[in-house]
Amino acid sequence: MIGLKVQSISDFLFRTIFLFFIWALSSCGSTQVISANSSPAVMASEPLSPEEVLDIGIITFDPNIPNDIEESNENLVVPDVRRAESRYIAYHLKNTLENTGNWGAVRVLPNSTESSHIEISGKILSSDGEMLRIKITAIDSKKNKWIERIFEDRATGLGYENPTEDPFQDLYNEVANELLAFKTSLSLRDSANIKEIAKLRFARDLAPEKFDGYLVEDQNGSLRIEQLPASNDPMMIRVAQLEELDFLFIDTLDTHFNKFYRETQASYDEWRRTTFSEALRLRELQKEARRRIAAGALMIVGGIAAEGSSSAAAYTGAIGGVTAIRQGLSKRVQATNQELRLRELNEALASEITPYVLDIEGKTIQISGSAEQQFKEWKTLLKRIYADEISSLAN
Repeated sequence: MIGLKVQSISDFLFRTIFLFFIWALSSCGSTQVISANSSPAVMASEPLSPEEVLDIGIITFDPNIPNDIEESNENLVVPDVRRAESRYIAYHLKNTLENTGNWGAVRVLPNSTESSHIEISGKILSSDGEMLRIKITAIDSKKNKWIERIFEDRATGLGYENPTEDPFQDLYNEVANELLAFKTSLSLRDSANIKEIAKLRFARDLAPEKFDGYLVEDQNGSLRIEQLPASNDPMMIRVAQLEELDFLFIDTLDTHFNKFYRETQASYDEWRRTTFSEALRLRELQKEARRRIAAGALMIVGGIAAEGSSSAAAYTGAIGGVTAIRQGLSKRVQATNQELRLRELNEALASEITPYVLDIEGKTIQISGSAEQQFKEWKTLLKRIYADEISSLAN
Protein backbone atom coordinates (compact mmCIF):
# COMPACT_ATOMS: atom_id res chain seq x y z
CA MET A 1 0.00 0.00 0.00
CA ILE A 2 2.78 2.37 0.92
CA GLY A 3 4.54 1.43 -2.30
CA LEU A 4 1.46 2.42 -4.30
CA LYS A 5 1.28 5.82 -2.56
CA VAL A 6 4.95 6.49 -3.25
CA GLN A 7 4.44 5.50 -6.87
CA SER A 8 1.42 7.81 -7.11
CA ILE A 9 3.34 10.73 -5.65
CA SER A 10 6.25 9.97 -7.95
CA ASP A 11 3.94 9.95 -10.97
CA PHE A 12 2.42 13.27 -9.93
CA LEU A 13 5.82 14.87 -9.41
CA PHE A 14 7.00 13.42 -12.69
CA ARG A 15 4.10 14.95 -14.63
CA THR A 16 4.40 18.31 -12.87
CA ILE A 17 8.14 18.68 -13.38
CA PHE A 18 7.92 17.32 -16.91
CA LEU A 19 5.39 20.03 -17.83
CA PHE A 20 7.66 22.64 -16.27
CA PHE A 21 10.58 21.22 -18.21
CA ILE A 22 8.68 21.52 -21.51
CA TRP A 23 7.74 25.12 -20.69
CA ALA A 24 11.29 26.05 -19.79
CA LEU A 25 12.72 24.56 -22.96
CA SER A 26 10.15 26.29 -25.13
CA SER A 27 10.95 29.60 -23.44
CA CYS A 28 14.67 29.35 -23.93
CA GLY A 29 14.62 27.65 -27.30
CA SER A 30 12.38 30.08 -29.19
CA THR A 31 14.04 32.11 -31.90
CA GLN A 32 13.16 35.77 -32.31
CA VAL A 33 13.46 37.13 -35.83
CA ILE A 34 14.22 40.83 -35.93
CA SER A 35 14.39 42.65 -39.24
CA ALA A 36 16.33 45.81 -39.91
CA ASN A 37 14.60 49.13 -40.48
CA SER A 38 12.80 48.81 -43.79
CA SER A 39 9.61 50.91 -43.75
CA PRO A 40 10.28 54.36 -45.25
CA ALA A 41 8.02 57.31 -44.66
CA VAL A 42 5.95 58.25 -47.69
CA MET A 43 7.32 61.44 -49.23
CA ALA A 44 5.35 64.14 -51.04
CA SER A 45 5.75 63.80 -54.81
CA GLU A 46 5.23 67.56 -55.36
CA PRO A 47 4.83 70.74 -53.30
CA LEU A 48 1.51 71.09 -51.50
CA SER A 49 -1.06 73.61 -52.64
CA PRO A 50 -2.19 76.15 -50.00
CA GLU A 51 -5.51 74.30 -49.74
CA GLU A 52 -3.73 71.05 -48.84
CA VAL A 53 -1.52 72.50 -46.10
CA LEU A 54 -2.28 71.48 -42.53
CA ASP A 55 -0.08 72.47 -39.59
CA ILE A 56 0.85 70.12 -36.76
CA GLY A 57 1.59 70.85 -33.12
CA ILE A 58 3.43 68.13 -31.17
CA ILE A 59 3.24 68.42 -27.40
CA THR A 60 6.33 67.24 -25.57
CA PHE A 61 5.59 63.67 -24.57
CA ASP A 62 4.47 62.46 -21.19
CA PRO A 63 7.63 60.91 -19.66
CA ASN A 64 5.49 58.50 -17.63
CA ILE A 65 7.77 58.52 -14.59
CA PRO A 66 6.45 56.31 -11.76
CA ASN A 67 5.88 58.04 -8.44
CA ASP A 68 7.24 55.04 -6.59
CA ILE A 69 11.05 54.83 -6.56
CA GLU A 70 11.04 51.03 -6.42
CA GLU A 71 8.78 50.88 -9.47
CA SER A 72 11.12 53.25 -11.32
CA ASN A 73 14.10 51.08 -10.44
CA GLU A 74 12.31 47.90 -11.45
CA ASN A 75 11.44 49.35 -14.86
CA LEU A 76 14.86 50.99 -15.27
CA VAL A 77 13.33 54.46 -15.44
CA VAL A 78 15.72 57.27 -14.54
CA PRO A 79 13.66 60.49 -14.29
CA ASP A 80 16.27 62.81 -15.84
CA VAL A 81 16.79 60.50 -18.81
CA ARG A 82 13.07 59.97 -19.32
CA ARG A 83 12.41 63.72 -19.21
CA ALA A 84 15.06 64.23 -21.86
CA GLU A 85 13.46 61.48 -23.97
CA SER A 86 10.05 63.14 -23.73
CA ARG A 87 11.46 66.12 -25.63
CA TYR A 88 13.88 64.24 -27.85
CA ILE A 89 11.29 61.77 -29.18
CA ALA A 90 8.75 64.54 -29.80
CA TYR A 91 11.31 66.54 -31.76
CA HIS A 92 12.49 63.55 -33.77
CA LEU A 93 8.89 62.90 -34.77
CA LYS A 94 8.64 66.54 -35.83
CA ASN A 95 11.73 66.11 -38.05
CA THR A 96 10.30 62.94 -39.58
CA LEU A 97 6.99 64.61 -40.43
CA GLU A 98 8.66 67.78 -41.68
CA ASN A 99 11.03 65.88 -43.96
CA THR A 100 8.17 64.13 -45.76
CA GLY A 101 6.92 67.42 -47.21
CA ASN A 102 3.32 66.35 -46.55
CA TRP A 103 2.58 69.03 -43.96
CA GLY A 104 2.76 72.74 -43.31
CA ALA A 105 4.48 73.99 -40.17
CA VAL A 106 5.33 71.25 -37.67
CA ARG A 107 6.11 72.65 -34.22
CA VAL A 108 6.98 71.19 -30.82
CA LEU A 109 4.96 72.76 -28.00
CA PRO A 110 5.28 72.71 -24.20
CA ASN A 111 1.50 72.48 -23.84
CA SER A 112 -1.68 72.24 -25.86
CA THR A 113 -2.79 75.25 -27.91
CA GLU A 114 -6.07 76.09 -29.63
CA SER A 115 -4.47 77.15 -32.91
CA SER A 116 -3.13 73.76 -34.08
CA HIS A 117 -4.82 72.17 -37.08
CA ILE A 118 -3.66 68.77 -35.80
CA GLU A 119 -2.30 68.13 -32.33
CA ILE A 120 -0.17 65.12 -31.43
CA SER A 121 0.45 63.95 -27.89
CA GLY A 122 2.42 60.93 -26.75
CA LYS A 123 3.23 58.85 -23.68
CA ILE A 124 6.43 56.84 -23.30
CA LEU A 125 5.51 53.35 -22.13
CA SER A 126 9.00 51.82 -22.26
CA SER A 127 12.42 52.75 -23.59
CA ASP A 128 15.60 50.81 -22.85
CA GLY A 129 17.72 51.03 -25.98
CA GLU A 130 16.35 47.75 -27.31
CA MET A 131 12.60 48.41 -27.29
CA LEU A 132 10.66 51.66 -27.69
CA ARG A 133 6.91 51.68 -26.95
CA ILE A 134 4.88 54.88 -27.07
CA LYS A 135 1.19 55.68 -27.13
CA ILE A 136 0.31 58.27 -29.76
CA THR A 137 -2.87 60.33 -29.95
CA ALA A 138 -3.52 62.66 -32.89
CA ILE A 139 -6.60 64.87 -32.93
CA ASP A 140 -7.62 67.69 -35.28
CA SER A 141 -9.19 71.05 -34.40
CA LYS A 142 -12.66 69.54 -34.82
CA LYS A 143 -11.78 67.10 -31.99
CA ASN A 144 -11.82 64.15 -34.39
CA LYS A 145 -9.24 61.50 -33.49
CA TRP A 146 -6.90 60.47 -36.28
CA ILE A 147 -4.75 58.10 -34.24
CA GLU A 148 -4.98 56.61 -30.76
CA ARG A 149 -2.87 53.51 -30.33
CA ILE A 150 0.45 52.09 -29.17
CA PHE A 151 3.45 52.03 -31.52
CA GLU A 152 6.51 49.94 -30.80
CA ASP A 153 9.79 49.04 -32.47
CA ARG A 154 12.73 46.84 -31.55
CA ALA A 155 16.23 48.00 -32.42
CA THR A 156 18.78 45.77 -34.15
CA GLY A 157 22.52 45.48 -33.68
CA LEU A 158 22.97 46.72 -37.23
CA GLY A 159 21.11 49.89 -36.32
CA TYR A 160 23.81 50.68 -33.76
CA GLU A 161 26.88 49.30 -35.56
CA ASN A 162 26.25 51.12 -38.85
CA PRO A 163 23.79 53.88 -38.01
CA THR A 164 22.29 55.53 -41.07
CA GLU A 165 19.14 56.58 -39.24
CA ASP A 166 17.59 56.45 -35.78
CA PRO A 167 17.48 52.84 -34.45
CA PHE A 168 13.71 53.23 -34.03
CA GLN A 169 13.05 55.13 -37.24
CA ASP A 170 10.49 52.51 -38.32
CA LEU A 171 8.26 53.64 -35.46
CA TYR A 172 8.39 57.29 -36.51
CA ASN A 173 7.80 56.34 -40.14
CA GLU A 174 4.77 54.31 -39.17
CA VAL A 175 3.27 57.25 -37.29
CA ALA A 176 3.96 59.54 -40.26
CA ASN A 177 2.36 57.12 -42.73
CA GLU A 178 -0.76 56.64 -40.62
CA LEU A 179 -1.21 60.41 -40.31
CA LEU A 180 -0.78 60.79 -44.06
CA ALA A 181 -3.30 58.02 -44.76
CA PHE A 182 -5.92 59.83 -42.70
CA LYS A 183 -5.11 63.17 -44.32
CA THR A 184 -5.38 61.63 -47.78
CA SER A 185 -8.92 60.50 -46.96
CA LEU A 186 -10.00 64.12 -46.42
CA SER A 187 -11.45 66.38 -49.07
CA LEU A 188 -10.17 69.93 -49.60
CA ARG A 189 -13.40 71.09 -47.98
CA ASP A 190 -12.60 69.01 -44.90
CA SER A 191 -9.12 70.53 -44.67
CA ALA A 192 -10.51 74.05 -45.04
CA ASN A 193 -13.02 73.33 -42.27
CA ILE A 194 -10.26 72.11 -39.94
CA LYS A 195 -8.30 75.32 -40.50
CA GLU A 196 -11.33 77.58 -40.05
CA ILE A 197 -12.29 75.87 -36.80
CA ALA A 198 -8.71 76.25 -35.53
CA LYS A 199 -8.92 80.03 -36.11
CA LEU A 200 -12.26 80.24 -34.29
CA ARG A 201 -10.91 78.17 -31.40
CA PHE A 202 -7.98 80.57 -31.07
CA ALA A 203 -10.40 83.52 -31.13
CA ARG A 204 -12.66 81.87 -28.54
CA ASP A 205 -9.66 81.27 -26.29
CA LEU A 206 -8.80 84.98 -26.43
CA ALA A 207 -12.35 86.23 -25.93
CA PRO A 208 -14.84 83.50 -25.01
CA GLU A 209 -17.63 86.00 -24.33
CA LYS A 210 -17.38 87.27 -27.92
CA PHE A 211 -16.72 84.07 -29.91
CA ASP A 212 -18.27 81.30 -27.82
CA GLY A 213 -21.37 80.99 -30.02
CA TYR A 214 -19.45 80.51 -33.26
CA LEU A 215 -18.69 76.86 -32.55
CA VAL A 216 -20.94 74.10 -31.23
CA GLU A 217 -20.19 70.55 -30.18
CA ASP A 218 -22.31 67.73 -31.59
CA GLN A 219 -23.41 64.60 -29.74
CA ASN A 220 -20.20 62.80 -30.78
CA GLY A 221 -18.02 65.51 -29.26
CA SER A 222 -16.93 66.97 -32.62
CA LEU A 223 -16.91 70.72 -33.21
CA ARG A 224 -18.73 72.35 -36.09
CA ILE A 225 -19.15 75.95 -37.20
CA GLU A 226 -22.45 77.52 -36.16
CA GLN A 227 -21.73 80.94 -37.63
CA LEU A 228 -18.82 82.87 -39.12
CA PRO A 229 -17.73 86.42 -38.28
CA ALA A 230 -17.77 89.05 -41.02
CA SER A 231 -14.61 89.14 -43.11
CA ASN A 232 -14.04 92.79 -42.14
CA ASP A 233 -14.74 92.31 -38.44
CA PRO A 234 -12.07 94.43 -36.70
CA MET A 235 -11.97 92.03 -33.76
CA MET A 236 -11.21 89.08 -36.02
CA ILE A 237 -8.59 91.09 -37.88
CA ARG A 238 -6.82 91.71 -34.58
CA VAL A 239 -7.22 88.05 -33.65
CA ALA A 240 -5.42 87.10 -36.88
CA GLN A 241 -2.57 89.50 -36.04
CA LEU A 242 -2.21 88.08 -32.54
CA GLU A 243 -2.25 84.57 -33.95
CA GLU A 244 0.73 85.42 -36.14
CA LEU A 245 2.48 86.81 -33.05
CA ASP A 246 1.65 83.57 -31.24
CA PHE A 247 3.21 81.53 -34.05
CA LEU A 248 6.39 83.62 -33.80
CA PHE A 249 6.61 82.92 -30.07
CA ILE A 250 6.02 79.20 -30.61
CA ASP A 251 8.68 79.17 -33.33
CA THR A 252 11.09 80.72 -30.82
CA LEU A 253 10.36 77.94 -28.35
CA ASP A 254 10.73 75.39 -31.14
CA THR A 255 14.21 76.76 -31.87
CA HIS A 256 15.23 76.07 -28.29
CA PHE A 257 13.78 72.57 -28.45
CA ASN A 258 15.86 72.06 -31.59
CA LYS A 259 19.02 73.15 -29.80
CA PHE A 260 18.25 70.79 -26.93
CA TYR A 261 17.65 67.98 -29.42
CA ARG A 262 21.01 68.52 -31.16
CA GLU A 263 23.00 68.86 -27.94
CA THR A 264 21.37 65.81 -26.39
CA GLN A 265 21.74 63.55 -29.42
CA ALA A 266 25.30 62.32 -28.85
CA SER A 267 24.76 61.40 -25.19
CA TYR A 268 21.38 59.85 -25.86
CA ASP A 269 22.66 57.79 -28.80
CA GLU A 270 25.53 56.46 -26.67
CA TRP A 271 23.15 55.57 -23.83
CA ARG A 272 20.86 53.67 -26.19
CA ARG A 273 23.75 51.88 -27.88
CA THR A 274 25.23 50.76 -24.56
CA THR A 275 21.94 49.80 -22.95
CA PHE A 276 21.09 47.82 -26.10
CA SER A 277 24.22 45.69 -25.62
CA GLU A 278 23.49 45.25 -21.93
CA ALA A 279 19.87 44.29 -22.65
CA LEU A 280 21.02 41.56 -25.04
CA ARG A 281 23.46 40.27 -22.42
CA LEU A 282 20.70 40.30 -19.82
CA ARG A 283 18.38 38.28 -22.06
CA GLU A 284 21.10 35.68 -22.72
CA LEU A 285 21.65 35.28 -18.98
CA GLN A 286 17.90 34.81 -18.48
CA LYS A 287 17.83 32.13 -21.22
CA GLU A 288 20.81 30.33 -19.64
CA ALA A 289 19.07 30.42 -16.26
CA ARG A 290 15.96 28.80 -17.74
CA ARG A 291 18.06 26.13 -19.45
CA ARG A 292 19.84 25.24 -16.21
CA ILE A 293 16.58 25.10 -14.23
CA ALA A 294 15.00 22.93 -16.93
CA ALA A 295 17.99 20.57 -16.87
CA GLY A 296 17.80 20.38 -13.10
CA ALA A 297 14.10 19.56 -13.23
CA LEU A 298 14.80 16.71 -15.64
CA MET A 299 17.48 15.29 -13.36
CA ILE A 300 15.07 15.40 -10.41
CA VAL A 301 12.49 13.53 -12.51
CA GLY A 302 15.13 10.92 -13.32
CA GLY A 303 16.03 10.60 -9.67
CA ILE A 304 12.41 10.06 -8.61
CA ALA A 305 11.83 7.54 -11.38
CA ALA A 306 14.88 5.59 -10.21
CA GLU A 307 13.63 5.50 -6.64
CA GLY A 308 11.91 2.13 -6.99
CA SER A 309 15.02 0.39 -8.35
CA SER A 310 17.90 2.12 -6.65
CA SER A 311 17.78 4.58 -3.76
CA ALA A 312 21.37 5.56 -4.50
CA ALA A 313 20.51 6.43 -8.07
CA ALA A 314 17.47 8.38 -6.85
CA TYR A 315 19.56 10.31 -4.34
CA THR A 316 22.31 11.10 -6.86
CA GLY A 317 19.83 12.21 -9.54
CA ALA A 318 17.84 14.41 -7.16
CA ILE A 319 20.95 16.03 -5.69
CA GLY A 320 22.34 16.66 -9.17
CA GLY A 321 19.03 18.26 -10.16
CA VAL A 322 19.01 20.58 -7.14
CA THR A 323 22.60 21.60 -7.93
CA ALA A 324 21.64 22.44 -11.52
CA ILE A 325 18.67 24.50 -10.29
CA ARG A 326 20.94 26.37 -7.89
CA GLN A 327 23.27 27.14 -10.79
CA GLY A 328 20.28 28.45 -12.72
CA LEU A 329 19.26 30.68 -9.82
CA SER A 330 22.85 31.89 -9.64
CA LYS A 331 22.54 32.96 -13.26
CA ARG A 332 19.43 34.94 -12.30
CA VAL A 333 21.54 36.80 -9.74
CA GLN A 334 23.95 37.66 -12.55
CA ALA A 335 21.00 38.90 -14.60
CA THR A 336 20.02 41.14 -11.70
CA ASN A 337 23.56 42.52 -11.69
CA GLN A 338 23.13 43.39 -15.36
CA GLU A 339 19.92 45.23 -14.51
CA LEU A 340 21.90 47.24 -11.98
CA ARG A 341 24.42 47.97 -14.71
CA LEU A 342 21.62 49.29 -16.93
CA ARG A 343 20.51 51.57 -14.12
CA GLU A 344 24.06 52.87 -13.69
CA LEU A 345 24.21 53.70 -17.40
CA ASN A 346 20.92 55.56 -17.16
CA GLU A 347 22.18 57.55 -14.20
CA ALA A 348 25.43 58.32 -16.02
CA LEU A 349 23.47 59.83 -18.89
CA ALA A 350 21.25 61.73 -16.48
CA SER A 351 24.34 63.36 -14.99
CA GLU A 352 25.31 64.61 -18.48
CA ILE A 353 21.92 66.12 -19.31
CA THR A 354 21.52 69.35 -17.35
CA PRO A 355 18.38 71.50 -17.53
CA TYR A 356 18.57 73.61 -20.67
CA VAL A 357 18.60 77.36 -20.00
CA LEU A 358 17.11 79.81 -22.49
CA ASP A 359 16.39 83.51 -22.64
CA ILE A 360 13.04 84.86 -23.84
CA GLU A 361 12.50 88.63 -23.84
CA GLY A 362 15.09 89.17 -21.16
CA LYS A 363 13.84 86.36 -18.92
CA THR A 364 16.12 83.41 -18.22
CA ILE A 365 14.16 80.19 -17.86
CA GLN A 366 14.82 76.46 -17.89
CA ILE A 367 13.31 74.21 -20.53
CA SER A 368 12.70 71.46 -17.97
CA GLY A 369 9.75 73.26 -16.48
CA SER A 370 9.94 76.97 -17.01
CA ALA A 371 9.16 76.65 -20.73
CA GLU A 372 5.71 75.37 -19.82
CA GLN A 373 5.23 78.22 -17.36
CA GLN A 374 6.47 80.75 -19.91
CA PHE A 375 4.08 79.34 -22.48
CA LYS A 376 1.21 79.72 -20.00
CA GLU A 377 2.26 83.28 -19.15
CA TRP A 378 2.46 84.09 -22.86
CA LYS A 379 -1.12 82.94 -23.41
CA THR A 380 -2.26 85.08 -20.49
CA LEU A 381 -0.38 88.05 -21.94
CA LEU A 382 -2.04 87.59 -25.34
CA LYS A 383 -5.47 87.68 -23.75
CA ARG A 384 -4.60 90.84 -21.85
CA ILE A 385 -3.26 92.53 -25.00
CA TYR A 386 -6.42 91.63 -26.89
CA ALA A 387 -8.73 92.80 -24.08
CA ASP A 388 -6.90 96.13 -23.77
CA GLU A 389 -7.03 96.78 -27.52
CA ILE A 390 -10.72 95.88 -27.84
CA SER A 391 -11.47 98.09 -24.85
CA SER A 392 -9.69 101.02 -26.49
CA LEU A 393 -11.63 100.41 -29.73
CA ALA A 394 -14.91 100.52 -27.82
CA ASN A 395 -13.97 103.86 -26.28
